[in-house]
Amino acid sequence: MKRFLSVFLVAVFLFSTALPALALAEQAATAPFVLVSGMGYKPLVYKLGQEGEKNAFPPDIEAKQIIVPLLYGIFSLAAGKGLQGFTKHVAEAAEDILSYAACDENGNSKYDISPICYPKSLNHYPEFEIAEQSEGGLLRSACDKIGAENVYYFNYDWRLSPIYNAELLNTFIENVKSEKGCQKVDLAAFSMGGIVTLTYLKVYGSESVNTCLMLCSTYAGVGLASDSLSMRIGIDKRSLLNYLPQNFGGQELKFFLKSLFGLLDFLGVADLLVNALNIFIDSLFAQLNAGSLPDDFFTMPGLWATVRQEDYEGAKKLYLDENKNRELIEKIDFVQYEVHQKRKEIIQTAMDQGVKVYFVANYNLAPPPIALGKALHSDAVIETQYASGGAHMAPLGEKLPSDYKQKFDLNGKNHLSADRIIDASTADFPEQVWFVKNVWHVRCFYASDYNEFLLWLLHQPRQVGVFDSPLYSQFLDSQDDGRTLAPLV
Repeated sequence: MKRFLSVFLVAVFLFSTALPALALAEQAATAPFVLVSGMGYKPLVYKLGQEGEKNAFPPDIEAKQIIVPLLYGIFSLAAGKGLQGFTKHVAEAAEDILSYAACDENGNSKYDISPICYPKSLNHYPEFEIAEQSEGGLLRSACDKIGAENVYYFNYDWRLSPIYNAELLNTFIENVKSEKGCQKVDLAAFSMGGIVTLTYLKVYGSESVNTCLMLCSTYAGVGLASDSLSMRIGIDKRSLLNYLPQNFGGQELKFFLKSLFGLLDFLGVADLLVNALNIFIDSLFAQLNAGSLPDDFFTMPGLWATVRQEDYEGAKKLYLDENKNRELIEKIDFVQYEVHQKRKEIIQTAMDQGVKVYFVANYNLAPPPIALGKALHSDAVIETQYASGGAHMAPLGEKLPSDYKQKFDLNGKNHLSADRIIDASTADFPEQVWFVKNVWHVRCFYASDYNEFLLWLLHQPRQVGVFDSPLYSQFLDSQDDGRTLAPLV
């Protein structure tokens, strides 16, 4: 009898301890997937569903909005008014085209602007059944894997404060949980969605999050935003010569452009062209700053949320007035000082509470060539060192010195890339950040290896690291923009 009772008690104990593990595995396998959008995949719409509806950003553009100002600008040049006369008309045209995207001095939208929202699971939205790339490509791949009834898309007005958008995300997640009868969701933060998700974790905590993936995100800011708001705008020759061939045309055109630009650089023509472009940009930026740009566009809280720590206060002094913009400054100060600068603490707290966290950053592509004197790796939009949370990178086109040693030992684990471009030991979370070579910003082609990798991360039953899978090592390579993927060798 005692033996029977002992066996019975052991069985009960084993069964009871297995239940939480089974529940955890089931949760990981069935948690609804919520993609937090970036900027621009879906337009912001003026008077959505009303008479006069039009896209505010990216804007609907009529030919006359470009042709007429250019003609006036040419006439100004011909009349002897110089470059300033020309750029004045160009600046006015830009302000007119972007006018509906403007914010007021408090960081609120000036006009009736709405994002296109998807409050239900994606089986209610047939448009995603044919999506081929970007956010839609990953959503469609996720629908194939876990069913469209378990996939959700959170879209929002990226111009507005991440605090406001985090509140909307919280409501969205609560609605998903209620609809699906679950306790947690998986989050993938695309691009601009990084700072929105980080703000959500800061304000609302991580109790409702099973897995959080930061994909090519604004997690640690964006150099382009910092440069724009710090008046460091200008064409960098090396970045320009890299950027144009990598982003336009097929392989034959890319080869032709690269050869052509190499010849122009050898002949000194590239320097003349870049100097002329920088003179034009200086004049244009001066006209924009004298117009409505500071009041209408540099009052977007979403833009300020991506400014780097070292540039933030200086940029505020350039463009904001502590009295006129008091409400706006309160919003952006909170995001800068309580979210952006405490990002590592926020993520670590989430991990301590059981959230599985991953970062993916693409590299080996030139960023937009408008930051002077920089040769940074990027995914053609966001710089790799920021998307990865601080990885040390060799300059674009160069390698780390042959005698370079990774900065931090980290128990003897190697966080140097085989191509000697990246030292991942300096990232905020070296064990949880992956780097993918030659893939454009959140390209995510449907049914690609890249998407399969992202979904593999999202659906792991436990926290995995960069050394846990030989198939998905810390450094990955692609020669076809992520359609196929392999460990970097």
